[in-house]
Amino acid sequence: MRAVSNFGSTLGLSTTKPAIVGAGYSGGGLATAWAAALQPSYAPELPVKGWTAGGIPANLTYIFESIDGKLLSGFETISLAGLRKPSAYGATLKPFLDGLATPALQKVLTIADTQCTVPNLVAFPFQSLFDTKYQSVGKDILASPTLLSVLQDNTLGVDKAQKPSVPFLMFHAKPDELVPYAPAAKTRDTWCADGATIQFVEYGNGGHITTAVLGLPDALQFADDSFNNKIASGCTSKTVLDSTLNPLAFGISLEPLAIGLINYLAALGKQDANWLAGIKSGAVTR
Repeated sequence: MRAVSNFGSTLGLSTTKPAIVGAGYSGGGLATAWAAALQPSYAPELPVKGWTAGGIPANLTYIFESIDGKLLSGFETISLAGLRKPSAYGATLKPFLDGLATPALQKVLTIADTQCTVPNLVAFPFQSLFDTKYQSVGKDILASPTLLSVLQDNTLGVDKAQKPSVPFLMFHAKPDELVPYAPAAKTRDTWCADGATIQFVEYGNGGHITTAVLGLPDALQFADDSFNNKIASGCTSKTVLDSTLNPLAFGISLEPLAIGLINYLAALGKQDANWLAGIKSGAVTR
């Protein structure tokens, strides 16, 4: 955000201090939520107007427990590899993991260090991080002070000083099969109790991927309202039970674009479904 402001003239912006609304989903939602929580203390000079994020992994411990042994268990090793990097918690977490990881876990962590998402998911489907073939202490790894401290430090809403200072739209599917709903709702409750302005949308149907699409109209409208200072203070929540996306929700002028986007996402969803099915069947390999 600072870079965009600093290179505003190069980018053709009309001001050196462009108004900002941050947005993200899933892993991007995690980054957005933490940016919102830390911006007041880390970058108070930025003219942020609002934030919107969905499918937020608000508590990594929940993620580990919910996907362990399932198709997308590779996200566990991706998370560990990121957290043990020198720029993160490498000074304490890397020696801790090195002390209990088996060669099998070291191998998949190396893949996580050097490859993108799909190769990581292919390398670790239906595997349990808590299996002693990967590390020596089993599920007790989550109770170890070293890892527990890191996971606690990466749980949104724990530190009362870390909260959004401008309006935030959060959206999440209650039956989300990848990122548990409960921690996101708890973060909402904590931030609201601490005086933040939060709009929370719960989707009663759909999964992690479909909610990224379903939440788009509300996210775009929220961003527009944030830029125009139309968001009222306080917290609101609503539940959406309809899992269909109406192109008119984008507005008449954007309807053709919305229809094209829906068709593109449908095709992309089929492609994602194909490689997920391939991982499940063993047809997709690194």
